[in-house]
Parts: sequence; structure tokens; C-alpha cells
Amino acid sequence: MSVAPRAASIASTMSWTDFDADTSLERDMLRRALPLAETISTGNAHATVDLAANRVAIGVSLSETAGATPASCVDLLRIRPLLTGAAWKVLDLLLEAALDLAGETPDQNRGWGIKRKCSHARTRTGRPAVVPAVTWDALMATYVATEDLRNSLVHRRVSTDPSGALVG
Repeated sequence: MSVAPRAASIASTMSWTDFDADTSLERDMLRRALPLAETISTGNAHATVDLAANRVAIGVSLSETAGATPASCVDLLRIRPLLTGAAWKVLDLLLEAALDLAGETPDQNRGWGIKRKCSHARTRTGRPAVVPAVTWDALMATYVATEDLRNSLVHRRVSTDPSGALVG
């Protein structure tokens, strides 16, 4: 039994409910990992925003830390590529949902191709009315700037440099 490819008209039926369901695992993982990444760090002072617990923790340390710190857990567990991939998937599906709801037509039978989505992101096409223009501009600039990193993650050609940054 063969299955016919999904037609472009069928591919453009994503709703915000679909986006919510399709990204729930990734958003939950990112929400849980956020406390592992320090948002501010200067010397012995630090602040951490924990969206999952709806709190902000600010502390000053007078001694050295023994063992792993929350921030070092990302490196110890080597989950930076996983977190980056999850964040990119959420951003990618956000753009797809916005384009679909704006009435744009996918360029492939199976949906949107990355090159076409990048083209739309460059022109800021499809901004949902509830998203401020400055926020959409920042999201789309991030989408375009990280296309090569996404390709490297998807095709497993990513590494980290001595500073721990991902290199595609």
C-alpha cells in the first residue's frame, strides 16, 4: 500500500494549537534547562531566572564552589547541541505556523523548505499581530543567522570550540 505525498494545500493548515502541541516537549525541556544557564554573572555575584518555578534567585558567593555548578552542568552533560536544536525547532515551527496562518503557500509537497523559510524570515513575512514587530525582527534575524548551525546540527556536523561555543 502506498501513501500519496501530502499536498501543499494540506500542509498549510497549521494552527497555534498545533504549534503548541508540536513544540510542547521542546519548550518544556528548555524551561527546565533555563535554570542551568546563568543569565548574569560578574565575579562572585550571580542571578538566575527560573521560569519553571516562577522565581528569580540572586546570590553572592564568598567562597569557591566545590563540584558542578548549574551552569557547568550543560557542559558536563554535553547537552548544548540538544538545547540548541530544541530551541531552533521551536523557532522553526513558529515561523511555519505564522506563514501558514498568513496564507503563504509552502514550496514543497511535504511542507516548507529551509531555504524558502529563510527567505521569508529575511523579509519578515508572516508576523502574527500579537507579536510586536521588534520581537519578530529579532526572532527572524536569529532564524537567518543560525541557518548554518541548524544545518550542521541536523546533519551531525557540529562541534564545540575551546570556549564551549557550538561551531557548524
